[in-house]
Amino acid sequence: MSCPSDRLEITCNHIVAENEKVSNNNNNNNIEVNHVYGDENGIDIETLRNIIDGKEWKFKDKCREFLANNPSFVIQDDPTRSSVYQRERLFSLLRQIGISGLAKSEDAVYRPNRFFALLEVISYFDLGLFLKTFIQYLVWGGSVVRIGTERHSHLLKDINSVDLCGAYGMTEQGHGSNVRACQTTAIYDKENKEFIINSPNDGSRKMWIANTACHGLKACIFARLILDGRDCGVNAFIVPIRNKSLIIEKNVEIEDCGNKLGMNGLDNGILRFTNKRIPRENLLNKVTDVTEDGSLISIFDRETDRFRAITESLVGERLSPFLGPTKVGLIISLRYANWRVQFSPGKGQQEVPLLFYTSHKRRLLQILGTLFGYDFMYHYLWDRVESSPTQADIEEIYALSAGVKSYSGWFTNLALQTFTECCGAQGFRACNRFGHFKADAGAMLTGAGDNTVLVQQVAKFMFNNYYRQSKNIKNKKQDKFTGVLEHLNKNPSPEADFNTLEGQHELLEYRERLLFDKVNENLIKRAKQGMNRFEAWNAELHLVMGLSSSYIDREVHKIFMKKIEEAPDNLKELLTDLCSICVLSSDEIPAFAFNKGYKPPLFNSFEAQERLNELCIKIAPYAEEITESFGVPEKCLPRRDLLDGIPQNDEL
Repeated sequence: MSCPSDRLEITCNHIVAENEKVSNNNNNNNIEVNHVYGDENGIDIETLRNIIDGKEWKFKDKCREFLANNPSFVIQDDPTRSSVYQRERLFSLLRQIGISGLAKSEDAVYRPNRFFALLEVISYFDLGLFLKTFIQYLVWGGSVVRIGTERHSHLLKDINSVDLCGAYGMTEQGHGSNVRACQTTAIYDKENKEFIINSPNDGSRKMWIANTACHGLKACIFARLILDGRDCGVNAFIVPIRNKSLIIEKNVEIEDCGNKLGMNGLDNGILRFTNKRIPRENLLNKVTDVTEDGSLISIFDRETDRFRAITESLVGERLSPFLGPTKVGLIISLRYANWRVQFSPGKGQQEVPLLFYTSHKRRLLQILGTLFGYDFMYHYLWDRVESSPTQADIEEIYALSAGVKSYSGWFTNLALQTFTECCGAQGFRACNRFGHFKADAGAMLTGAGDNTVLVQQVAKFMFNNYYRQSKNIKNKKQDKFTGVLEHLNKNPSPEADFNTLEGQHELLEYRERLLFDKVNENLIKRAKQGMNRFEAWNAELHLVMGLSSSYIDREVHKIFMKKIEEAPDNLKELLTDLCSICVLSSDEIPAFAFNKGYKPPLFNSFEAQERLNELCIKIAPYAEEITESFGVPEKCLPRRDLLDGIPQNDEL
């Protein structure tokens, strides 16, 4: 039997691709290849960066410059600093953002491309500051902009300058995602023309409300509007919680949520109100208003429509680009993978870099391809918001944003774990911030709603459209499915060619159609068994989740293809290969979902995975260069500490 080193040599020689060889003279351990993408000068990074940054690329560069040159913005990688220090540090940095004039609540609502460009740059630096900025301008200030009127607009100047730090009180201890069932009340007192805000029990306390434990002066509070004993549904009210001297208001109790697993620079608190009186004008009244005599005025007759108008108008909280940590992590991990060497292909040959190994390529480059897909999807949604959407558009944006927020959040958390593992023990060093990012990123899986709950909105959106359009087809009001269900008119084939973008999209349509038909079939069957809609839906949640995932995957691929079509010729091949990696990395349909007629795996077949390997091998030599297009300021990256003490080839 041959010795282990001989077997390793045979194996390594076998797996070396024809277009890839290890250099004995390459001090930075990169793999030598002919130019595949771009020209002799490499990839056109500047144009690629502008594509990724979108229409506000100039503004995003301005945000990068602000972050890079402001001496107050210094990476804090010491996890032992007290929460008091961290909170004051983040509030001070938020004030710096306010002074800069880069952030405006009006932009957060009406120019999301601009506002989210700033937010992503902040996320390179600190996720706690990312979320504090998000709270101040998007959900606190954004509520005033979106569901307030002229009588509230005077607040915006101080909100934008952070002289009026505010909070967003939607979540209760007993009700999170189910806002419609919140228990806080706002009873109208006609005699004094005031609302009386009350938290009737412990379960109604506003919980985990950022900016309340230390710095918040006012809060947007969601409460049940009570007129003459009649419950008129959930509305939003501006409630003072502190004065300018930071003294807590009478009839308001504030409790600190204390230390958390992460984001300890964010001052989360618990709010309780006991007969807290506010003026009638503090009702955010764009959708619903109350006259001095206590009469209800609304642009909608039904309470259901009023609630939907309020919550859908706040869709921006699900559109935040939670991809900055992934970009930072990829840069660090690819630098390390090109530098760190491990094992030799044969006797007398130098050890090869980690990125030489197919397993390492796949782990990092699948993240790279998927990252591009989600990045393009966010820009697509922001463009939709800026294009004066109709009510039908808003419903679609609301569903898509719920899915994209959820799946990109899961993706980021899994990516951060992968980066940590791919860097070995170096990944645990505080200066590389993987641990910091991971601790903070976990909060985003339940912020603005538990992801598992949110993704169901995608499938519900599909079926609501399906039931409505099916009825119209039956009544001959339309002859085929339209809009978001237009693809259901096709009969996609599971035999489509996964090597082409068109074939990939057909396979995605096939997978989604298969799952849609299966869920629909099962819902009908369970209804015949006597189950109501709620019970039937609950029984099929395992398939509903798969259907939602398939819908989002197809939409991401559709937008990715559109970006490729719009891209200059010198970047089309690169973006096409990244798109293919993205789709070939997508989840597969579980075989247990089908009793019969289940086709072989679409993307997990041997041939498809071999194609994924080929693409990863092709892109690997360019991967680190590609990450330059992210434009992450060097001050947001470790001080090359990750590479300290690692010998180069000529030192071995």
